[in-house]
Amino acid sequence: MNADGNSVAIGLVEYPAYGSYAECMTRAFFAGLSTFTIVFSGTFFGQRLLKKNTVFSSKKRTILASTLVASVASYYVASKRVTLCRKSWTKNGKD
Repeated sequence: MNADGNSVAIGLVEYPAYGSYAECMTRAFFAGLSTFTIVFSGTFFGQRLLKKNTVFSSKKRTILASTLVASVASYYVASKRVTLCRKSWTKNGKD
């Protein structure tokens, strides 16, 4: 990393604002992970509380349904945040 902390030289190519890009990507993936955890917990406990009204009465099916819903939500959040990181890095690289 350079003295200013804004760019990293890898081989012969210099990548401007790599530090902020790496931080943004880390935050994006942790946002996806936390989304998975929160949505899984909410879906699982919601189904368990409404057990008599749901189609998924067994514990395995409840876990499977919660995992599928949480995976979709997590993918959506992480992909949107990663797209924003890439656009931001591209914009900063043109300066």
